[in-house]
Amino acid sequence: MKIKLPLIFLFLSFTTLYSQVKVGDNPNLIDPSSLLELESNDRTLVLTRVTTTQMNNITPFNGAILYNTDENCVFQYNNNSWTSLCSGNDDQILTFNPTTNILSIENGNQVDLSSLISSGPQGPRGPTGAAGTNGTDGARGATGAAGTNGTDGARGATGAAGTNGIDGARGATGAAGTNGIDGARGATGAAGTNGIDGARGATGAAGTNGTDGARGATGAAGTNGTDGARGTTGAAGTNGTDGARGATGAAGTNGTDGADGARGATGAAGTNGTDGARGATGAAGTNGIDGARGATGAAGTNGTDGARGATGAAGTNGIDGARGATGAAGTNGTDGARGATGAAGTNGIDGARGA
Repeated sequence: MKIKLPLIFLFLSFTTLYSQVKVGDNPNLIDPSSLLELESNDRTLVLTRVTTTQMNNITPFNGAILYNTDENCVFQYNNNSWTSLCSGNDDQILTFNPTTNILSIENGNQVDLSSLISSGPQGPRGPTGAAGTNGTDGARGATGAAGTNGTDGARGATGAAGTNGIDGARGATGAAGTNGIDGARGATGAAGTNGIDGARGATGAAGTNGTDGARGATGAAGTNGTDGARGTTGAAGTNGTDGARGATGAAGTNGTDGADGARGATGAAGTNGTDGARGATGAAGTNGIDGARGATGAAGTNGTDGARGATGAAGTNGIDGARGATGAAGTNGTDGARGATGAAGTNGIDGARGA
């Protein structure tokens, strides 16, 4: 039996710790030296299952194991890389001596497992396993030779044949029976094709449109736009020259008014007020009266008759009527005179006497 050593030593190393977990059957019965025990008659330990890509993205502690679904093999992580436990040349044959608790390896090395094996009380006996499948039935033996037939009993002598009675005269033929019931009527032939439909009359004029609904109220006026900036005031005109003061002369003429400044730009138009809600749509007008239906087009001409099909096979004959009752037997004719007795026949050869 060949066993992968790294996997064996991994599980053996679990027994050196003291925190204990029991999973499966008999959870309260665990060996004192076990760190983790799995016990079941119908369940197994399933390792983490990942693809090669997923496996290479995992960086665990050395000694971690998982199942690679691409390689269909268990892998171990050691020295910063994953190693397959299904390849390589590390297969060894192991031999265990239960008396000395010595595990011998094919290359000559030995491991004493005495310190790992507990002599604690024997656990309760597990449930009996399911019955094995029945073995294949053996080949059927050859059929024995047929037994010999028993001796046939002696056949009794054949009785003498009785003389045939004289045939009576044949009765008259009975009246003919009534005719049989007529057979079922054959299926009706397929209907002929319809003539071409006449042209459809013109569509009637469209009805008048319904009255429009009332117009909705006008929305509120929008706000006035901001006034544009006022233009600059024009320069003041020059004062007229003062006259010599003497008598107060007539009042001098007023100086010319300066020109008006340019008019400021018109302010931007104010935003439009929100439109008022649209009034409800008026009810639809009544449909106009349908125009008169156009006259039916003249019937199309019948198509030319196709060639007559071959005559169908003759229908099956109707069921024969019941056979009429046999006519009454005619009266027996008068027996003819008995002929003279013929000469006696020669005696037949006597048969062999039975045993």
